[in-house]
Amino acid sequence: MRILLVVDTLRPGNGTTTSTLRFSHALRAQGHEVRLLSAVGTAKPHTDGIPVIEVPNLYVPVISSLADVQNVDLAQPVRAVIGSAVAHADVVHVIMPSPMGVCAKHVAGHAGVPVTAGFHIQPENITYNLHLARARRLSDDVYRILWRAFYHDVAHIHAPSEFIAQQLRIHGYRQHLHVISNGVPPQFRPGPLRQTWTLDSDGPATIMTVGRLSPEKRIDVLIDAVARARHRDRIRLVVAGRGPDYESLQRRAHRAGVHAVFVYHDRSEDLIAELRAADLYVHPADVEIESLAALEAASVGLPCLIVDSPLSATSQFCRVAEHGVCPPRDPQAMAAEIDWWLEHPLEREAAGKAQAHCRQEYALDRSARMLAAMFDAAVVEPVG
Repeated sequence: MRILLVVDTLRPGNGTTTSTLRFSHALRAQGHEVRLLSAVGTAKPHTDGIPVIEVPNLYVPVISSLADVQNVDLAQPVRAVIGSAVAHADVVHVIMPSPMGVCAKHVAGHAGVPVTAGFHIQPENITYNLHLARARRLSDDVYRILWRAFYHDVAHIHAPSEFIAQQLRIHGYRQHLHVISNGVPPQFRPGPLRQTWTLDSDGPATIMTVGRLSPEKRIDVLIDAVARARHRDRIRLVVAGRGPDYESLQRRAHRAGVHAVFVYHDRSEDLIAELRAADLYVHPADVEIESLAALEAASVGLPCLIVDSPLSATSQFCRVAEHGVCPPRDPQAMAAEIDWWLEHPLEREAAGKAQAHCRQEYALDRSARMLAAMFDAAVVEPVG
């Protein structure tokens, strides 16, 4: 099958780029022809041979500035370039409901090429970054706006988790919703056995979290929790990610006396090594459509403590019935769970082994086959 993936940004360092490129390579490995349509200048060597059709960057006052802070570019909807790309495709998959995504959908519709789309932008990602976290009605409005502006005539929608699929159903999306994880690559697997950390160990315990440094990820709550932990002086906190809150989170950790290290890994190999060296993974986010970061941590066999937020799908990946989840925005409760995990090394080791089994259920090649099946369904039953 000839697949055109329409994605505004291929800039490294954001989840959309990561999942798009992973799917591109996995689909190509399964025999499909894959091309990308994206903004100029964002296709770095990390595309590894996947052909990229480029259009100019799009500048929209305020919106482009907000997107840039999140390490995202917008692409101009150049109809001639899009039309040429669509003419070579059997199916067009639009990653983002951007101006280019809207144009690609219309061009494909006129050309009789089936269109599918992903739902990767949770409205709360927008409201949190506008400091309107409690504006529930505004989030509801964003779902409706996106439906009217783009999704209303897309028959097949990729939802990365059952959580977001349910949110779409609640907000009136009646199309075929295909729940497909963005998938964990095979290299995310347990490493060689190593000594389990105990309170008698010489060095500190390493607690790790991975994600964009932005308000909805609530790294601030994790820092406050470590500061409240009984064993705070035995904890080294590794925060892997980048984003607009980098400096404020550094200051917060310094004021709280938390031994925090902020890193960003361009290469999966470096991230995997860091995860394998950690003793506990904590995911404090309020808002997550899926959270590949938590899935990847679980896949390498790292025990996970996850915030059970009503706006997050992440807790579905927790394989521990007790002490594996804690309430959102509650640093004291999180601190108590962190202390429990550090005080129970045998349970921590058993939890890591149990959670590592998710790498089969959420394997990238399995997700790619499911995505290809969605494309097949769209080709057999095209919109209109």
